[in-house]
Amino acid sequence: MGCQSCVLFLLVALIYGTTKLQVIAKEDGYVLILEHSFNGEKFVKRGEIVLSDLKGEQATITQDPLSDEEKTALLEASKENRMYKLRVWSQVDGVSSNSNSGEGCWITSYTYAKFLSDSNLSDIITVNMDGLGNVVSLNIGTSLQKSDFVIDNDEFDTTIEVKVPNQAPVPDTHGFLHKMEKEKREKEIQAKEPQTVLGKYWIYLVPVGIFLLMSNAMQQQPQQ
Repeated sequence: MGCQSCVLFLLVALIYGTTKLQVIAKEDGYVLILEHSFNGEKFVKRGEIVLSDLKGEQATITQDPLSDEEKTALLEASKENRMYKLRVWSQVDGVSSNSNSGEGCWITSYTYAKFLSDSNLSDIITVNMDGLGNVVSLNIGTSLQKSDFVIDNDEFDTTIEVKVPNQAPVPDTHGFLHKMEKEKREKEIQAKEPQTVLGKYWIYLVPVGIFLLMSNAMQQQPQQ
């Protein structure tokens, strides 16, 4: 029983470790492992996206050159009008609030393989993050240059963009509560202060005064 438990533990650790290695936290930054697929099933490593911080202020990408087999697979996918798939893991290990629970998923982007071969392996990869270590979305774009199903380059010419939403202005809750408390105190003070007869009954005295003024004016008019 003890040996079986050890074997089960090692299998679980191996599966979990394989998944979590897709995003690596390092002292000098964070690394997102980028994977791609030419047939939509088997994914292999394409390169690494290195983030200096979780704000996405500085990001670089390093990629391995395509092998002859991979170039052939890409050209075949282009001729058959199949999709080229790109993916990253959704969390930065050790940073995301959900990383300790083992949750997460693959964030995948698609484009036609023909678009990538037509651009001669020139593409733009955009990674949207929430600033807390979670990848929200992934996008790949290309610029069409030719359409003769020939790839002259062995390496990707990639522009990497990492975007984080700007923080919205924070309302001054403390100032608002302070203002409300001040107005409340002023009303309480005014309610406790003694009022004069005029202050209490002005709403009744004003109409009476207007009536007297009008009566005096009518009496002073000369009779015709």
